[in-house]
Amino acid sequence: MKLTYLANIRISTERAHGYAIMKMCEELAKQGMKVELVVPNKKNFIGVDPFEYYGLERNFSVRYLPAVDFLSKEGATGQLFFWIDYTLFLLAILISGCCRQTDLIYTRDYILLSLFAGKNAVLEIHDIPKAKKIFLAVAKKVKKILVITNGLKDELVKMGVGKDKILVVPDAVDLDKFNTNVTQTEARQKLSLSPDKKIILYIGHLYGWKGADVLADAAKFLEDYFILLVGGVASELEDFRDKYKNCTNVKIVPFQNRELMPVYLKAADVLVLPNKKGDIISEEYTSPLKMFEYMASGRPIMASDLPSIREVLNVGNSVLVEPNNPEDLARGIKKVFESSELANKITRQALADVQNFTWQKRAEKIIDFTDLKTKITI
Repeated sequence: MKLTYLANIRISTERAHGYAIMKMCEELAKQGMKVELVVPNKKNFIGVDPFEYYGLERNFSVRYLPAVDFLSKEGATGQLFFWIDYTLFLLAILISGCCRQTDLIYTRDYILLSLFAGKNAVLEIHDIPKAKKIFLAVAKKVKKILVITNGLKDELVKMGVGKDKILVVPDAVDLDKFNTNVTQTEARQKLSLSPDKKIILYIGHLYGWKGADVLADAAKFLEDYFILLVGGVASELEDFRDKYKNCTNVKIVPFQNRELMPVYLKAADVLVLPNKKGDIISEEYTSPLKMFEYMASGRPIMASDLPSIREVLNVGNSVLVEPNNPEDLARGIKKVFESSELANKITRQALADVQNFTWQKRAEKIIDFTDLKTKITI
């Protein structure tokens, strides 16, 4: 059984979607499928082999199709150059014939499926695009649709997509990598962090609805605590640093390699997921990779009380606080430090709950839902 995964992305990339796509290919291959990831041959700014960079098995192949890559050129920004690159990738797919002899086409990109929607195709959706008419036409033709939240499923059903063809499969975690035996002392030594400070950690990008600024703003209510934010690139990082340069208990670290993420999580006392309200992606559509990585790390979690987050987190496995409210976030953090019983309780429950959110189980659910299991075993 051959599966062709189409992805208009740059490999390797610091963005979470790069890892998630590669990881799904690995897990689907482990389930017995012959998997080929098809991507445009764009410049790898990280400069590391993707299998090494993401720490994955070489049990699937990556096929690089010819690409012009205007977006890597200085001054080539904006929608025009994006669509030139995109159109050329579509042509490369058609010319290569990579989708002619495959049993299943899998992608997160509905536009790519506009060419193959009538075939055996699966579309994984992480948000609802603005071009709803084209999107809906494709969604109604594909065999199955995968979504990462119930909020996305509900919206698709409202748009007229049959609910029986939709499966909710949140993102996931590699338990072996994040539930490590590294102690907090060892982690802090490796990262050159103080052994005595109370460390509040956020990992991820620093823009808009991610809510990193809410945590940074909470620093003024947490004078006895150390706020560590790990992530951000380019102007996003510099702008954030400039805004909080006078906060003496805030440290902002640039984007780090994935292999260091479990170490950072183990070094912390509390992990924060401060998503904002006011953005539909944040409120209804997101299933953050870091949420599951937080749960697997054995550290108490503080999170915004939003519908998307509540699909996984609750008062039994985390402390939920009012979104967009730095003072309430600070109160929640202090609450965890003041009660070791609460901290231990929610940590244990998060570890138990995250056992249901592994990449292996995600792949198994997808294969069952797409009726591929029987075909694989025959």
